Amino acid sequence: MSDLDLINTFVDLHEKFSGRGLSIILGGGLGLYLKQLSLLEKPVRTLIDASEWPQPRSTSDIDVFLPLEVLISLDDMKAVRSVIDEMHFEPIEGSEFWRFNLPANEVKIDLLTGPINENVKNQLKSDSRRARPKGNLELHAHPVPEALDLSEDLEPVTLIAQAADKQMRTPTVKIPSPFTYLMMKVTAFGDQVENEDKNLGRHHAPDVYRIVAMMSEPQFTQTKSQFKQHYSSPYVERVRSLVKDSFAREDGIGILRMREHAFWNDNIRLPDFMGALREIVGE
Repeated sequence: MSDLDLINTFVDLHEKFSGRGLSIILGGGLGLYLKQLSLLEKPVRTLIDASEWPQPRSTSDIDVFLPLEVLISLDDMKAVRSVIDEMHFEPIEGSEFWRFNLPANEVKIDLLTGPINENVKNQLKSDSRRARPKGNLELHAHPVPEALDLSEDLEPVTLIAQAADKQMRTPTVKIPSPFTYLMMKVTAFGDQVENEDKNLGRHHAPDVYRIVAMMSEPQFTQTKSQFKQHYSSPYVERVRSLVKDSFAREDGIGILRMREHAFWNDNIRLPDFMGALREIVGE
């Protein structure tokens, strides 16, 4: 599977979802990858200059986040299922109703959602691993409870790619805010730092750097404000603890994992990154 396969598959997915009036959010490594490519194409002022970023890193899967307004609608979720079937995705054993693989190019898609709001719980069948609307439906979204403010301050990213009909497309996609991305990526690093099967969190460590480095000054200010707003959240408390233990010093395990990554380069500005991250989370 190539980066081109991944992006073109996502463009087809996005176009089919949009054609059915479905709003989605692109997360994961692909969202960060597309943001970095966009900023390299049309540079803007960021906390750390683009010459001091890691090489862009793609991924092998597509993390599609479904907003709660889609998740609670049986009709919308049936439309999501029809898109997946129409594109010939096949379920992945063990996670059959929310993880799928496209055999033609081995692109994987995960259907995710953010924290389950108390206001909508009675409209869903949900537990810690899955959530779906009530009714007859063979489709779930996997909740990501640390993805606070998922649908707020979404960032538009425009990409150029070729869709299935070989025509060029320039869709504008929405990715999570730096705050939500930090919550997810720092948490993922903490979950995988001791897991050999997940490469000891090595992919997530430089992504944390990328999120901070690519912030604009207004995003930096907004992200600090959101960490203060959610200060008492147990998910924020965990992220603050992980930052303190793993990313606040040059001998922290997050910094060591970053140095071990194939995309490490000596231009990376660790002091600027560590100082900005400590300020963001309130350490």
